[in-house]
Amino acid sequence: MQSELESQIVKQLRPVFTPEDVRQFVYCPRIIYFRYVLKCRPGPSVKMRKGAEKHEDWRNRQIRQGKNMDRYFSIYLEDRSVGLKGLLDAVDYDGETARPVEMKTGRAPEGGIFENHRAQVVAECLLVEYALGADSDMGILVYEDADLEIKVDLNNPQRSWVHTLLQKMRELVITEYLPRPTRNERKCTDCEFWAYCQRT
Repeated sequence: MQSELESQIVKQLRPVFTPEDVRQFVYCPRIIYFRYVLKCRPGPSVKMRKGAEKHEDWRNRQIRQGKNMDRYFSIYLEDRSVGLKGLLDAVDYDGETARPVEMKTGRAPEGGIFENHRAQVVAECLLVEYALGADSDMGILVYEDADLEIKVDLNNPQRSWVHTLLQKMRELVITEYLPRPTRNERKCTDCEFWAYCQRT
């Protein structure tokens, strides 16, 4: 049985991921291997730089439209007990309930939500709950190009799913296991880790 000190040391040493890492793990688990095991840090791609510009434009538009009364932008949160940290696009907070708002610049899927986007928003909800001690019943996913907002409910199955993903991510990093590449080769086309991976 671990002593209290050993338990605290283990908590301090275990990897702390971002909700964006959770999204990437669902998209292609190898990305976590390259980020956290090999410590690869490729520079931002053209697509990433354009995305950052669109995020800034979106935030400024939201503020001009007066949506910053209960919406707080660019919020950094961290909680080691859940193993999450990150800079959130925005959080709607009324003093009791907190709902993360995640803006996406790409296309919206037909009649649904991409699973990796769902994973990210649920991870953001968990981070908000743990770090702020606030209730979070849902997150909001904004597909800016499609002018579409989708509410992502936070329920027990979603919580369990993301906790399981976080555990698998920790195991991958601790064991230094290189997972198989994504089955969908089209995802590799503009991947910033292609030079390290090449599906080998």
